[in-house]
Amino acid sequence: AFRFHDGLKRVELPDGLRVIGRMAFKGCRQLAQADLPDTVAEIGAEAFLGTALEEFRIPGALEQLGERALLVAGENPPLCPPQLKRLAVAPRNARFHLVDGMLCERMPEGDERLICSVSESPVVRIPAAVTRLADYAFCNAATIHELYLHRGILSIGFRALDLLNPPERIGFEFAEPADGLDAIVLPFPTYDRAARVIVRMIVNEDYHEGLRFLFDTYDDCVLRAPDIAQRADIILYRLANPFQLSERMKERYRSCIERHLREICCRYAECDDVDKLTALIDLGF
Repeated sequence: AFRFHDGLKRVELPDGLRVIGRMAFKGCRQLAQADLPDTVAEIGAEAFLGTALEEFRIPGALEQLGERALLVAGENPPLCPPQLKRLAVAPRNARFHLVDGMLCERMPEGDERLICSVSESPVVRIPAAVTRLADYAFCNAATIHELYLHRGILSIGFRALDLLNPPERIGFEFAEPADGLDAIVLPFPTYDRAARVIVRMIVNEDYHEGLRFLFDTYDDCVLRAPDIAQRADIILYRLANPFQLSERMKERYRSCIERHLREICCRYAECDDVDKLTALIDLGF
């Protein structure tokens, strides 16, 4: 209806309106405010894609929210924190609800879909009822320091975990116990490009079998960390806790420590980090 309308800054839709069509306000780059009546039951796909909305209220009657309807930054968002900062859900809406800033949709099958997040919490735990992360759910999230994924998650949408800044820790529950463990929490390298590796590290090859964590991809990401001290910290952790650590990666880790041993020891000595120096000795370096 108003697609790519450059001058549109605010819309106030009339009471009684039930449907906002597909791509209705797509590309209205100056649209900063949209007041929707509680009678709206359906919002089409990409309805507000590429707008300037910073806040949005889910109407009371809303039952259907199309794919990428609230992807206000567009399908190729710039590398900056998400534009949508505030979400609210009308109290009488039974379909949608907020959990710690995460907008979730109750599905007919009894599970839930996580659509997007405006959370500023440094620790993000995907709600237990969520089995699906929608496209772009956490795209460009900038404040996540710890991210925890449970075994009930069956699918992750396109760029759903394409974070702006890498988390310091990732927690992952396995669909089936592996090497006697049900879950693992891993330190994560925090250099810029590492955030983009997460989407290649956690995959769902079979919807019914849930997610897989690709440890070789994680270990390769660690070895690419430009800061040798951070790299060494994680390598020591992995060598001391070699869960799903392949022999090839173990050799690459040891080789990295051996090549930079003098520098690593000097760094730890400057910080009086006796525990790390002791760990190096215990591992035979």
